[in-house]
Amino acid sequence: MPAEQIITLFSPRDESVAALAESKVGATPATSENVRNTFDSLKGKSGDLLFLFWGGHGALFEKQRCLFLANATLENKRNINFEALRESLASTYFKSFPRQILIVDACATYEKYPFTFPSEPIPCGTPLQHEQFIFFAARPGQAARDLGEEKRGLLSRELLKQIRDLDNPSWPPDMLTLARRVQEEFAALRQSGNFRDLAQTPVFQLSQDWDGSIIELRGRGRAPSGPPPGESWQLTPKQLMPLTDALIGVSRMQTSAGRDLLLTQVRSDISAAVRRGGDASLDVMNMLRTAASYPGGLEELLWLVYQFEGPSMAWETVAQVIAERLPNLRLPSAESSEPAVDGATVKLKLDLVAALEKCPTLADKSGRDLIVDQLKKPIPSQIKRQDDLRGDLLSIVSTCLAYEGGIDSLIEAVEWREKNAVHMPKVHECARALLNTA
Repeated sequence: MPAEQIITLFSPRDESVAALAESKVGATPATSENVRNTFDSLKGKSGDLLFLFWGGHGALFEKQRCLFLANATLENKRNINFEALRESLASTYFKSFPRQILIVDACATYEKYPFTFPSEPIPCGTPLQHEQFIFFAARPGQAARDLGEEKRGLLSRELLKQIRDLDNPSWPPDMLTLARRVQEEFAALRQSGNFRDLAQTPVFQLSQDWDGSIIELRGRGRAPSGPPPGESWQLTPKQLMPLTDALIGVSRMQTSAGRDLLLTQVRSDISAAVRRGGDASLDVMNMLRTAASYPGGLEELLWLVYQFEGPSMAWETVAQVIAERLPNLRLPSAESSEPAVDGATVKLKLDLVAALEKCPTLADKSGRDLIVDQLKKPIPSQIKRQDDLRGDLLSIVSTCLAYEGGIDSLIEAVEWREKNAVHMPKVHECARALLNTA
């Protein structure tokens, strides 16, 4: 790569200055002003590929990945909002870089700060169908390992190693193959003495165009590590047992009533086939094994779990196991609002639950008891009540849906207490959508 096509910004420490002085690459401090000016300067340039590497400190603030700048302080945490940057790079503001590779070697830990957290404003144009491959050092909630003496992150080290070891080196490298090899290397490192406590899973994503279509980067495909999404799975013990252990950490799976509620939402043929176990571990294991034996069943069950638990630290543990043991499984995320299988009725029930959650009358159990008492018979006696708000509302909605006029009875009872509240139109809209589909 010609030196004039490389732009370097850095945190100005003595050793950084000395090292860069010996190179042919010019560099400037990575302050908010310099970073912003650098991206602005790229607007008028063009090229086949824009390769961005960002190494440093990062955090999740209000569910957004934030990357700290060199002039950040404890009181003024200047940063770049990565999603805003990604959207800008995929817009007409950077129209002349159709292919982009973005590598982020930074932590993604959840943080709450007592002081200001200003993100730099980033111009953004109309979305374009740019190819973007993004590789993060860590999942949301995880810290990225820093190799102090080597003065680099673990992802940076392993990424360079895998680039050198590619069978058919070319530029740009085959990023899908490269990312998978890095993930496999991280899994292997956890089995070694120095990294047994490694709680870090690199993850990648391919960009989507404006209508949601996946854009694949050119290159060799990876060998599948499981059936195609939507097919049945034959879980091995090395897949089943870690996934069971991870799901036991999810609050919804810790009680028999919570597991009952989830099973009432999956397809009836799956729920009827589950052999219920005597303890939580055996029960969850049987749920997983049975769901996996049906096309799309495992994805459906995990999507339901995510509706209650994600995003959270407990869900991140589940997601890490899936990434390591079942990497071909479609993983629910904050960005996905649809189930991995045909689950329109379940989705619409959850939409109605979300609308009902905004009703003050239903916020506490005594208010829900009052509403349940008003429902047409025999619905009140058939509802399996839950301890938490969302679970209880889902159980109420599901039971009402099973009886003719049950949803209408529920909405009438809620409106009796809420009257012309601002949230009632949304409740009515969701109820109509559910009744039209059921």
